[in-house]
Amino acid sequence: MSKLGLLALLMVAAMFLLGGCGSDVKCTSELRASLGVTVVGTDGKPVCRTTVTVRDGDYFKVLGENRSTRRCNHSGVYERKGTYSITATKGTRQATVDNIKVSADACHVHPRQVTITLGD
Repeated sequence: MSKLGLLALLMVAAMFLLGGCGSDVKCTSELRASLGVTVVGTDGKPVCRTTVTVRDGDYFKVLGENRSTRRCNHSGVYERKGTYSITATKGTRQATVDNIKVSADACHVHPRQVTITLGD
C-alpha cells in the first residue's frame, strides 16, 4: 500500500473513531437565547420600553426588546452559559436580580425566564 493510500485509510479510520467522540447526541442547529426577561411593575402589569442589561464577569450585553403591544419581553445572550446579574431600568426606576445561573448540555443552553419587578 502506498503512503498516500495508508494516509487516506488512517484519516477515514480517525473520522469514524473520533467523529462525535463515541456520542450518539444529535443536536439541532437552532440558537437558544440563554435569558428571557419580563419586567413588571409592583401591580404585576408589564412595564414596556425598559432597558435590560446583563452582566457575567467582564461580559456585558443589552438585551433586545420585543415591541409587541401585548408583551414586553427581552431576550438574548445566545448559547452562553454563566451566572448573570440582570438589571432593568426605566427612567429613574431600577431593579437588579443576581445569581441567575444558566447551564448547558452538550448541545444547547437551558434557557432561564426571569421576571423583574420595578418599584415605584
